[in-house]
Amino acid sequence: MAPPRSTVWELDPHTRAKHDILRRYLQAWQAILPRGGFREIAYFDGFAGPGSYTGGEDGSPIIALRIAMAVPITTTRMRFVFVENNEDRVDALHAAVSALGKLPSHIDVQIVPTDFESAFADFVRPFDARKAPLPPTFA
Repeated sequence: MAPPRSTVWELDPHTRAKHDILRRYLQAWQAILPRGGFREIAYFDGFAGPGSYTGGEDGSPIIALRIAMAVPITTTRMRFVFVENNEDRVDALHAAVSALGKLPSHIDVQIVPTDFESAFADFVRPFDARKAPLPPTFA
């Protein structure tokens, strides 16, 4: 299937099923890992899209953030990196994230307007430089 050309498109059944699986997995992942003593966990979405679909359904970045916002306040930093290289979709994603309101202080969101490979290399670089392990990362 060719990638959509429009900024926002209709949610197809395959993606709806993927989002249902993502939602269930992240509800467990984001609830359990902060109790594991990790200082930071990360969610890395390499093809984030605009954050919503033409029918108003949430895209994967917003699904992940809504789940994180439902986790009780924690000392674990939850870092979200949303990669999207289409400028219109980046703007739409900024708007979708802003529409969520003020995020809890333990949630950090970065919207990175580049390609997956460059963004992931930038994400990993500081850990490599310190010879530190990556935090638990859902990518």
